[in-house]
Amino acid sequence: MSGVGALQAPGSRLWHRRPVLFWGLILGLAMGVLHAVVPIFGDDITFANYSATSGLFEFIQHRYLTWSSRVFIEAILWLIAPLPVVWRVLDVLLLVALYYCAVKIFLKKQDFVACASVAAVVVIYPFWHMSTAGYIATTTNYLWPVALAFVAGYGLKKALDGVRMRWWE
Repeated sequence: MSGVGALQAPGSRLWHRRPVLFWGLILGLAMGVLHAVVPIFGDDITFANYSATSGLFEFIQHRYLTWSSRVFIEAILWLIAPLPVVWRVLDVLLLVALYYCAVKIFLKKQDFVACASVAAVVVIYPFWHMSTAGYIATTTNYLWPVALAFVAGYGLKKALDGVRMRWWE
């Protein structure tokens, strides 16, 4: 069976044989739809304005002298804030990477229900809560480091288990 029916049929390969990919696809599509309607406001606009009015190194120097704990993260924010479409794509990819790495780190048996549970844990935190300072600013400061920590944790787990990393991992 091919097409959309392959995703919905209980006997399909993606549904039963690859639940990690199935739920990653569902998560990515759902987050893509959500990100398509997320407004850009607050600190997102402020950092986009910083990008337009100051150079990156001038911005980093100013942040270092006034708020040193966020120099690296806010440099990334300086780059991403004026490009909301890029942020939308990267944020969805990092959410899916967080899900995928959590599955690979914590689940020995990656069955349909277990993978669905991990996907649910990824989205259980109310996304609207990340809007307090603007979605770009909040996810870049809080979600992205957590997602990247899971990516690093997945690599560490494979290394400790003596499993070779594939080129795409």
